[in-house]
Amino acid sequence: MPDQTYDSWVLDGPRLYLYVCNAYCSGLWLAVLQTMASMATLLDQPNDFWSDQDILEKAKHSLEEKLWNGHYYRFDTAPGHKNTIIADHLCGHWYLKTCGFDYEEHFF
Repeated sequence: MPDQTYDSWVLDGPRLYLYVCNAYCSGLWLAVLQTMASMATLLDQPNDFWSDQDILEKAKHSLEEKLWNGHYYRFDTAPGHKNTIIADHLCGHWYLKTCGFDYEEHFF
């Protein structure tokens, strides 16, 4: 299944429930969670904020644990890509910056 980026890489492994963690989708997911938590604050929905914030912290931890190798974020968790990176994993950073977030403070 193509990952829908400009390079059309094929992600390895079963995709039905995204068993293989990848930096591109994970970065987008973190950006979405941060945005949702901020929206909950703006809409004065504290329960939604804490739920989103809790999921965000778990997602950050999972990304660090699964993809960070001490120097950079790997493309995905598939064994064949253990030394591979992809520039598109920064898309989540870019979207947050475009929305006005300080991504150094809110991301990773």
